[in-house]
Amino acid sequence: MPRLTRAVPRCREPQGHGKAIISICGRGLCLGPYRSRASKVEYDRLIAEWLAGDRQPTLAEDERASITVAELIVRYWKWAQQHYRRDGKPTETLVWGTGALRVFRKLCGHTRAADFGPRAQEV
Repeated sequence: MPRLTRAVPRCREPQGHGKAIISICGRGLCLGPYRSRASKVEYDRLIAEWLAGDRQPTLAEDERASITVAELIVRYWKWAQQHYRRDGKPTETLVWGTGALRVFRKLCGHTRAADFGPRAQEV
């Protein structure tokens, strides 16, 4: 029987500590007191955010500030490989995007995403 690799993470209480814990993408997050209303609300919020982000890890505030354009390109490419398909084959959009993303990464990949924009490209 195939193993589920995209299942929704479950809430757990490790070793009776009284805290609800959930692991999303290898990161343990505390939800509050185990089986409390607050922990259930926080669980629902985190799962909804994770599912809305196509099951990709969510970024903490400090990680959002330091992510580079190259890291955004990698995340976009993973999404695009699943999205731009017809009958299981890559569409022309995906094929054309490969070269453009390669050049874009070479020119701007080292730039922090927060600093990137039209003004940053002026010489």
